Amino acid sequence: NATVGGLLNATFGNAVEIILSIAALRQGLLDVIRYTLVGSILSNLLLVLGSSFFFGGLIYREQEVHKVVAESNADLLVAASFGFALPSVFGVALPEGKGHERVAEIFSLVTAVCLLLIYAMFLYFQLFTHYDSYLDEEDEEVGGSKVSVADPTAVESESLEGGEEEVEADDEEEVVASFNVALGILLVVVALVSICSEYIVSSISEFSRAAGLGQTFVSIIFLPVIGNAVEHFSAVMVAMKDKMDLSIGIACGSSVQIAAFASPVMVILSWIFGRNRLTLDVGIFNSICIVMSVFLVNTTMRDSQTNWLEGALLLTVYVVIGCALFLFDQV
Repeated sequence: NATVGGLLNATFGNAVEIILSIAALRQGLLDVIRYTLVGSILSNLLLVLGSSFFFGGLIYREQEVHKVVAESNADLLVAASFGFALPSVFGVALPEGKGHERVAEIFSLVTAVCLLLIYAMFLYFQLFTHYDSYLDEEDEEVGGSKVSVADPTAVESESLEGGEEEVEADDEEEVVASFNVALGILLVVVALVSICSEYIVSSISEFSRAAGLGQTFVSIIFLPVIGNAVEHFSAVMVAMKDKMDLSIGIACGSSVQIAAFASPVMVILSWIFGRNRLTLDVGIFNSICIVMSVFLVNTTMRDSQTNWLEGALLLTVYVVIGCALFLFDQV
């Protein structure tokens, strides 16, 4: 099922950002956490999804997207974007005073809890109450033949040539490693990433100075692009196979997971273990970038079809935001 596949890809792909954020929290680098999470959301929405639309559109003139997949992801993205926009606006609108910082921290904590509840309901919607709504044509196939939803006994015959091609495709995608082997590899990789993350976070300032780049640009653009490399590759490859539901599940699902799960979890962890408490106030500019990116993504998916031009638009916006962040650090 594309929904489960996209969810798993997003979850394991986001492990890097979550581990990086925990390492930054241990070192008290709250701005690095905020900027990395913002960068991951923007990278998945604009760079990863844009690349999927673009390269998939170069092969297929129009690519269909399951209506429920598009609408549910779009709705969650809007709700999650409010989770960043409201604390940022609240921080600006709140009168300066002795309890200003304390009130902002409490508001972010309440927002974080609400976002976690929304994400939990989203998963329940996807995996249980509306699971059948996410089934695609491949999930309704039996062997090499399609089964009619109206009449399960009516089977549509496939040509011999098409059947052979499908068998060959299935053979190519057959999982070789067992579950235990895959789990062992995953645990080893996570352990290595955890070790590397400590060094990466502690060397951000030195790297920024040596490369002549601002810390904001490195945290929002550079780190998320590296962290999302696996998701980027996976989303583009499945899009080029005309599996847009899975591609959107990876890209949009990852953004939703970062905004509605990883970010709130980091806020709560900062209250439990951190000396300084993390807020969701990412700044007006960053919150506007998130809201407008969500609006643009919703616009491209509103007709349940994608093409290369829509991908080019998303990529262009990402370049513009990256340019703005680069110039911002030069002042």
